[in-house]
Amino acid sequence: MDAASGDLYAYAHNKMPCSRGSSIYQMRDWSVHSMGLICHQEGWLYYDRPGQVFYRSEHEPDFEHPISGVPVQRSEGLLAVQGRIREYEQWIQSRRGPHHREALLSGKLPARVRRETEAWKQWISRDPLEHQRMLLPEGHSVVILR
Repeated sequence: MDAASGDLYAYAHNKMPCSRGSSIYQMRDWSVHSMGLICHQEGWLYYDRPGQVFYRSEHEPDFEHPISGVPVQRSEGLLAVQGRIREYEQWIQSRRGPHHREALLSGKLPARVRRETEAWKQWISRDPLEHQRMLLPEGHSVVILR
């Protein structure tokens, strides 16, 4: 949604082609792609969207090659990326208005995304320091990033 509207590019100011899937959008110390998310925080953290698993790696992962790294707890991965995603969502709100995301989430969506919208809204609105134990339920992913 945000890539098609140009919002990801406007936020990132850096869009790179990728031979696998969509373009890569690089924002300071993190990047997103249709395959997942990579961020630098106490080493490298990679979220594999198709597998719905977070990995830690000593070496910078990329979206071009198979995943290598050590799987980490879902709660650890979600907590590590929540601040970046909240910052982006606040930027979207300032750019598009307070009801833009809600309008997108209430529109026509793939079934998998539609099933996860309530969990997404709850997760993104929580203070990560106060609610570490109340993250997305198992079986839900961060597919809204697409």
